[in-house]
Amino acid sequence: MLNPASSRCDYGQLLRPPALEETDGIAYELDAAIATTYTLDLNALLVLPVSLVLGNTLEGDLGGEKIALLEAVDRLSGKLKVFYQCGNIHVPPEFNRLFGLLEPMLVPIVPSGQDDERSAAFSSFHPKLWLLRYVRTGRHASGTPDPKRRYRLLVMSRNLTFDRSWDLTVSLDGEPSAESARSDDRLASFVESLEPHAPGFGPLKSMIRDLRRMLWQPPQPFRDPRMLPGGGAHIATPDDRFGSPLNFGDAKDDLLVVSPFLDASEKKALDWLGNDVKGKRTLLSRSDSLDALGSEALAGWDCYALNDRIVDGEEQREEENARSQNLHAKLIVSRSGQTAHWHLGSANATIAALGESLWATPRNTEFMLRLSGADAKVGIDVLLGQWIGDDGNHFAVPHTFSPLDVSDQESDRQKLRLLMHRLVASNWKLDARADETGRYRLLLSTNFALSSVPDGLQVNVGLLSRLGVWKPLLGSVEWTDLALTQLSALVPLQVCGPDGEVKESLIIQARLLLPPGVNRMDAVVRELVDTPDKFLNYVRMLLDPSPDKRRLLRSDRHGNEVTDLFGFDGNDALFEQLMGAAARNPDHLGRVGQLVKRLDKLNVVVPQAFSDLWRHFAPLAKDRR
Repeated sequence: MLNPASSRCDYGQLLRPPALEETDGIAYELDAAIATTYTLDLNALLVLPVSLVLGNTLEGDLGGEKIALLEAVDRLSGKLKVFYQCGNIHVPPEFNRLFGLLEPMLVPIVPSGQDDERSAAFSSFHPKLWLLRYVRTGRHASGTPDPKRRYRLLVMSRNLTFDRSWDLTVSLDGEPSAESARSDDRLASFVESLEPHAPGFGPLKSMIRDLRRMLWQPPQPFRDPRMLPGGGAHIATPDDRFGSPLNFGDAKDDLLVVSPFLDASEKKALDWLGNDVKGKRTLLSRSDSLDALGSEALAGWDCYALNDRIVDGEEQREEENARSQNLHAKLIVSRSGQTAHWHLGSANATIAALGESLWATPRNTEFMLRLSGADAKVGIDVLLGQWIGDDGNHFAVPHTFSPLDVSDQESDRQKLRLLMHRLVASNWKLDARADETGRYRLLLSTNFALSSVPDGLQVNVGLLSRLGVWKPLLGSVEWTDLALTQLSALVPLQVCGPDGEVKESLIIQARLLLPPGVNRMDAVVRELVDTPDKFLNYVRMLLDPSPDKRRLLRSDRHGNEVTDLFGFDGNDALFEQLMGAAARNPDHLGRVGQLVKRLDKLNVVVPQAFSDLWRHFAPLAKDRR
């Protein structure tokens, strides 16, 4: 169930189309998807298309500027929108020319408050889910809905990052039924509330229609899945927002709360959560979160924390690039008689996430899924039996409270939070102009009021393609001598103290204005497919009927390794691949045809040996993407 030793999820596996054994041997492909996240890692988003459209898992070295990633991102064009809290993109360690191709997928959300600017600054767009639609292979471009379309819903506590913390995910598969549409479907209402932020994303309307007739299959041994959106920091009108992301049903006989972050203020969500619990109250959190509250504030709760051996396990094993593996999962389990209700998803046990009562509207946007089952199978005692022990080797251990100094500059933190909100809520524009040599000048302008920067702080601005080079934010900022592939709408900002110490780093998504007719995708293709070897390897990848990840990872290397890997020993092998595609996978020929047309438009010379072969197959090529 939730045994840390055995119940592991593979993120890439969860995103892949349904396996053939689940679909009576019928192949499916991604048709459309939306994702929501609080924070976002560009490198993590860049590798996800390997699962979404190429059907491979995500372990291995998938970073860099690989041709496989270029093709996967290109195929995903127009199929995916990622809604994230504006500003919460991690500044990457190095630039990747493919980052610019991700920008059309990104939808920044600036939280709006229930009352004023301060309320907005302390609100968050915090849901973490994926909604994916799959259709039978070849039906995406048919123009009519596939009657056999399938959906998958992932409700998670994990952001779209490479974080190694302990998280929870539940996956539900579903299909639209022939029943009448439900006007009160909560998931449909949640997706509908996102529509104003991405008005040009065509698949949203049909997804919303399908959701109102969806039959979801809960994971065994659960039943009765209930969708529970909460709050609505992304919804401008307070009256249109959702209520609590919790629904306990009948009385709470026992309660288990798993939450990495807790209220440290006088008002606490734990107070009202535990008020009407008749029996045991159990809390699993991070050690520092528990210490910040102290044993007195948590009287009446049995408190546990993740075992330090797990949190610091990588460091203790002296692993390279070791990172903490702390708790990030969110789960609330209640027992009512013989029934257990699980609430899992994005919401911490805080006032911002859950509200001041079960009937109040939270400040944040959250999304929780409730699953119900027999207490004997999925109840609190079953979970605690898997997690908790006193011998030092268990996942969680009873917490021993230690004094924690939480008095450090709370007012400074609040000022910084308000400044960050003002930065992301401002309008930002980048104007790109080419000079006579084809290099670009980039001018950044904003309506951000510099007078709102508190004394002692400074805001600096940079470029993704020139990481580490910062300029103070003035009325406008200019960069020169840039290649087209170095331009990005994603602008890094940092807030520094008087001694130069970086207090916060963030990325805002500006409006990038390019000269008419300029296409960054074409420029990236021209730079990445710049040798005959790379071109031929790209073609081989496009023709591969079932791309293997090992080939995908190495398809743009040079030398004999590529020759050995692909068995490329002259035109005969390539001819056989083209013949196989013509007979069994004509859509693969279509992709090759599109590549040839694109390179021809860009005046990139295609190897003559390939051109001699391709003229026989070009009439058969159909672009079926």
